[in-house]
Amino acid sequence: MQFIYPSFLWALAAIAIPVIIHLFQFRRYKTVYFSNVNFLKQVQQESSSRNKLKHLLILAARVLAVACLVFAFAQPFIPKRAQQAATGKSFVSIYIDNSFSMKRVDEGFSLLDKAKQTAAGITKSYNDDDRFQLITNDFTGSQQRLVSKEELLAAVDEVNFSSAPRSVDEVGKRQSEILATESGTVKTAYLLSDFQKGMEQHFLPDTSVRFNLLPFSANNTANLFIDSCWFYEPIQLVNQSNTLIVRIKNSSDDAVEGGRLTMKLNGQSKAISEFDVAAEGSVFDTIQFTNERAGWNLAEISVVDNEVTFDDSYFVAFQVLEKVNVLSITDGAPNRFMAAVFAGNPQFQLEQMSQSNLNFEQFKAYNFIAVANLGQLSSGLIAALSTYVAEGGSLAVFPAYQSELSTYNKLFTNFGAQNIEAFSDVATEAAQPNIQQNIFKDVFEKVPENMRLPAVKKYALFSKTLSPLREDILQTREGNTLVARYGFKAGSVYVSAVAADEQNSELPVNALFAPMLYKMAVLNAGSAAQLHTIGYRTVLPVNTLAGKENVLRMKNGNTEFIPQQYNSGSQTVLVLGSDVRDAGFYNVVRQGSDSAVAVIAANYNRTESVMRFNSTDELTTFFESKDNVNVVSSTVSSIGAAVQSLDKATLLWKFFLIAALLFLAAELLLLRFWK
Repeated sequence: MQFIYPSFLWALAAIAIPVIIHLFQFRRYKTVYFSNVNFLKQVQQESSSRNKLKHLLILAARVLAVACLVFAFAQPFIPKRAQQAATGKSFVSIYIDNSFSMKRVDEGFSLLDKAKQTAAGITKSYNDDDRFQLITNDFTGSQQRLVSKEELLAAVDEVNFSSAPRSVDEVGKRQSEILATESGTVKTAYLLSDFQKGMEQHFLPDTSVRFNLLPFSANNTANLFIDSCWFYEPIQLVNQSNTLIVRIKNSSDDAVEGGRLTMKLNGQSKAISEFDVAAEGSVFDTIQFTNERAGWNLAEISVVDNEVTFDDSYFVAFQVLEKVNVLSITDGAPNRFMAAVFAGNPQFQLEQMSQSNLNFEQFKAYNFIAVANLGQLSSGLIAALSTYVAEGGSLAVFPAYQSELSTYNKLFTNFGAQNIEAFSDVATEAAQPNIQQNIFKDVFEKVPENMRLPAVKKYALFSKTLSPLREDILQTREGNTLVARYGFKAGSVYVSAVAADEQNSELPVNALFAPMLYKMAVLNAGSAAQLHTIGYRTVLPVNTLAGKENVLRMKNGNTEFIPQQYNSGSQTVLVLGSDVRDAGFYNVVRQGSDSAVAVIAANYNRTESVMRFNSTDELTTFFESKDNVNVVSSTVSSIGAAVQSLDKATLLWKFFLIAALLFLAAELLLLRFWK
């Protein structure tokens, strides 16, 4: 018989406790005088013999209960004979968690170093002809194959920290995939990790593989970090005051008072703010600044935290526009309501053109296009508008009353929007606006109870067919669509049931009209921050002249690579994944050029930021229903040989635990019924 945790055997010294109790448990006797004691002497001798036997049995039950309990914690096992264990070549998969949380130090070594030492010990305990797989959080292609013992030991030495977090389910599936390719019967997987809270969820182990979980622990480390940030304004313009909202989290048992939040904009310090945050809490802070230059701007927001540093900074890359370019397409005369909204605003550049004077090739220069009161749409305009929206443009359509329905419906069909069935001249009124939709989401602090809503005299009636792309913005009191949004590929289409004139409705002169058009223009203006979270798959469109020769590269210092990409109209869509490993700013450049067509900010995944971990007992409880999952403490010496032996042994700890309970029950029975 051998033990997984032989160090627990020192607890056998506890056997001395019941022995000492037995030896020093003297009774006080009271002297009673009798005239004839011969009979009493005989009774005393018989009682003394019986009591001595009773006490010895109780002592034996206590000693055996303590011994069995100690053996159960030491986890004894009986190794099978060599001829029984050698059922064939072993196939072993070892996962080493090399995430940032494994940087924590225990006994002078990082948890990653201890995991690497344990992985080497496990590997050395196997035979030379066994086959091995090493998996880390990097999930590289080279880890999807089995290697020799020497190759795996060399690979373990090269493991370094990775920014990608992984769950037990992800790792277990990857291990099962490679082990399933082999026909051997001895398949074992080891997972060496600190097992952060949550990573153990949803794990359904392959029953053909024996999984051994080895948790590594250190004192929980307090961590103050920036969770996320975003702009309050939907668009950033030159000389415009902006508000950046920052969410700060405190993963600690202690509150933080007087914390410092700083921001660097294009390399220059711009703002410093102080904050307080409760233990295990979060707080929102704001940074006010003014955009001073057009083009791509780079912001780095930071907090000061000496414990865990990988998440102290958050990077934001955003584009600042000189103006928002707006095109109003009319049948001739300029539309005065479009001019009232945009012409007097220095943030917008409005152009009004008749349908006959349009240059469709110039559509991509506009951030927002409004079709105002056209009687019919030419086929060329329909095609140009469809392309414009597909490539990320924002379009608003205000059809003229009694316009040519077939041309409008052809355009709406391209976008998956509901068609116009007829026009109605039954007067009605708009209902309350949908303030949950982005158009009105941040327009009202509180919707007035007696808001003046636009009256409607003549309007289009749309078909009642269901459209999953539709978002209602305004409706009539009868529930008919007044203004709705449809998402189409990279862009947005806003469809109105009324024309942009006051003859048919009060909408153009109502207080809702100006903010509604303003939001339509800026929401798709293309100045949103370009963000990528490392470890996830992110799809980012970049406005550029697409073509076969237009291969984009990404550069960050000395790092340069070609990301996965494809062309979509005038855009190149980047698909970012494992190529991006370090946080910071990445310039997107054309082949042979250093001029950035876009800048992408990459940030480390905040999954690793909450420093809370599962203990061995918690993991044991969580996986107790999984017969092929074994949780082993990683604190003992020679863990490699001990854990590896489990797959070729009969475990006895359950029998010793049952025996300890039986001996305790025997002690209770002796004390209760042996008088």
